[in-house]
Amino acid sequence: MIRIIKKVYRKFFKTPIAKLKLTMGVGAAFDSRNLPSKDEARNILESAYSVSHKKTNYNEKFFNEPSLDISIIVPVYNVEKFLPKCIESLMSQNYESMEIILVDDGSPDNSGKICDEYAKKDKRIKVIHTKNLGVSNARNAGIINSRGKNIMFVDSDDYLEPTAIETLIKPIDKFEIVQGLYQRVKDNKIIYKSKLISTQKIKNFSTEYGFVWGKIYKREIFENIKFPLAFWYEDMISDLVITPGFLSKTIVNHIVYNYRVNSESITANQNRSLKIFDTYFVLEEIMLNFDKFKVNFSTYIFKRFMFQASTQMFVRINSYDEKYVKGAFVLACELYEKIIAKYNISKNELGKYDKKLMKIFETKNFAEWKLISLFYK
Repeated sequence: MIRIIKKVYRKFFKTPIAKLKLTMGVGAAFDSRNLPSKDEARNILESAYSVSHKKTNYNEKFFNEPSLDISIIVPVYNVEKFLPKCIESLMSQNYESMEIILVDDGSPDNSGKICDEYAKKDKRIKVIHTKNLGVSNARNAGIINSRGKNIMFVDSDDYLEPTAIETLIKPIDKFEIVQGLYQRVKDNKIIYKSKLISTQKIKNFSTEYGFVWGKIYKREIFENIKFPLAFWYEDMISDLVITPGFLSKTIVNHIVYNYRVNSESITANQNRSLKIFDTYFVLEEIMLNFDKFKVNFSTYIFKRFMFQASTQMFVRINSYDEKYVKGAFVLACELYEKIIAKYNISKNELGKYDKKLMKIFETKNFAEWKLISLFYK
């Protein structure tokens, strides 16, 4: 009997969606009932936590003309324990034509003082003190005050390898973005190393990371692009705008960046706050302001939007009360409608599951969205 059941399963439930439906049970089909309206969905989320309504000046201009090869921008907040190692790894780079911009985001600990002390030791260090307005504001402050022809971002609890700048800057004249490999460090032990990238994948830039650290960018990229203010997941702008919008990119097969697994960081504590629903609101902010970035909207960007509005969002929020999850889904459907109405999406360039997800957004099928979000890439 078991053999017969397995045979029927393999024959009639060949697709991942069909298998997931069978596994989760028929009851999943009823999840799409009782969805909130668009206004109700927004009220549910905005009444649960403080959603940012700060206006970001994406086209804010640079204050200075470029006079150095590179500016390294470090947003600093409450990292007195790790900050010295970060700064010292930058100071030890064997490169003179650079500046290190430390942006103290109103740290209540000694981080600001540490920045000032190191500035006295190295003329390449510039310190900016701001009110506590978040990592995006700190990065933006660094961008507009930079003097480098190229820009790099380093998180203040991370650190660079000794030859990182030298390695990344060599090919930058031929490209707009150069990315290196990285490793994760926990308690001063390496727990993960990036694998070497094949020549073909480097050519296609198919293993680009969504985060902004570990790369060097041409300064011109940020003439019309800044980080959205006061949201978590501000790096999403890399996945949706920067990477697909600038096609001249390469990867160097060298470890250049050490990412510290820090139990006190926002990333480590994101599952403890409803601010995790910024995963939708920052997506909305970026997509509704897309024209300001002066980047051509492509089918690839549309697919990245759908990934962010399904798999990425679902993975982050699925453990929360379903009223919040349904609220985020309804708003994602509304955002999808706006994008489809504004941009000409060629279905010829879309795959089977892309089209399936489009249908899900159009019919507001919450149950199917949960299913496809488990494997859509």
